[in-house]
Amino acid sequence: MKVKMLLDNFIYEIYEFDEIFNDKATHYLNSLLHVGKVLILRDKKISLEDYHRLMLSIGEPEYHVLQNFSVDGYKDIIRISNYINPEGEQEGILDGGTYWHTDMSYKPSLGIATALMSLREPIYGGYTQFIDMVDALNVLRLNSDLVIKIESICGTSLDNIRVHHAFGNRRTILNPSSPNQLLTSDQQMTLAPAIHNLVQVHPYTGQQSLFAISGTAFCFDEISQEVSLKLLNELEDFIIENSQFYQHHYSPNDIIIWDNLLTLHRGYAIKPSHDIQNSRLLYRMNVNYSNRGLLL
Repeated sequence: MKVKMLLDNFIYEIYEFDEIFNDKATHYLNSLLHVGKVLILRDKKISLEDYHRLMLSIGEPEYHVLQNFSVDGYKDIIRISNYINPEGEQEGILDGGTYWHTDMSYKPSLGIATALMSLREPIYGGYTQFIDMVDALNVLRLNSDLVIKIESICGTSLDNIRVHHAFGNRRTILNPSSPNQLLTSDQQMTLAPAIHNLVQVHPYTGQQSLFAISGTAFCFDEISQEVSLKLLNELEDFIIENSQFYQHHYSPNDIIIWDNLLTLHRGYAIKPSHDIQNSRLLYRMNVNYSNRGLLL
């Protein structure tokens, strides 16, 4: 297995990983994921079964609410695609989250890793962008004016601030044209709001990071929505402008895995396609590693 760091403790490319399923290799991958945040596995075509097995070596399956796009035989893997067939049916989730967000931050449990396996890529578009949220917290702490403003409004220190989360994109409240993923009433019934600390400590590495400040973050605890929206949007804008950033351009057979506790991401907007040869298809799987008790 060969590893190349693309950005400082943020993006790692991995090559020649035939031995990936032995205990030593999977332990190393887990360690690298939680330290490095985003892993890119290059130049290796593996079966769906092996992809599933790889993710189970990281954590327990977390099922996405949009089960209508799950892969046959694998309800914990969903399809992301911009292809529309001649009958007008979607092959998968169309936009794949084209706003900044953290996967499954609307759920009460933390410690979620996400993977995308590329099966088909368009000529242009379909990228995934990432923000390093460990770096984001460090950058925020250097902006004393913004820290004082947040702490003054919330009435406590950054480390003790709590945020209410729900499925969706906060930006749609002030701007209804912002991208969003809509749920049916039945799908909405399966979800309940969650509350998480703004600053998280990683259970394995001890790294501190800002958590899920975009998308699902709708309101600071005990602060009005009107005040919260403006402050959360100001925080998000500052972090996106000033933190370590990476944009992934997919190649055939890429697998990209990231730790949601340490990152923010979004899918680059891509238009629906009626040409299957010029469309994308990604298989997404989420797992929860919080109960694994890994020794790094």
